[in-house]
Amino acid sequence: MRRMVLSWIALLSLAALGCATPTPSSTTLREATGTLNGVVVDQAGRPLSGAVVTVAPIDASTPQIALQSNTGGKFSAKLAPGRYRVLASLPGYRESPREEVVIAAGESTGLRVMLTAPAAPEVLPLGRG
Repeated sequence: MRRMVLSWIALLSLAALGCATPTPSSTTLREATGTLNGVVVDQAGRPLSGAVVTVAPIDASTPQIALQSNTGGKFSAKLAPGRYRVLASLPGYRESPREEVVIAAGESTGLRVMLTAPAAPEVLPLGRG
């Protein structure tokens, strides 16, 4: 019986220590990242859904991430503070790279990316020879 009581005391002590171990608060975690909030639009300012937005860090060796714009053309990502290259693409439009997008800890960075349609190919009439 005494062994069982000691086992329970040890177990409760370990549990109490586990509860007392400091863990990062949600505020700390929130401040350790920044947020990139963006929208992809066409030349007329209409939102483009389904655009692929690639976010690549310039300074770090962390891998790039790929996002997709929603039906309102919006995209969002939590990122480590730093400088990023953002590239938006959608079939039928020219890619739109954005260099030096800066993400700061605890802050939100807004980005509007405009994709332009390529110029229509020039059609030359064929003459009769």
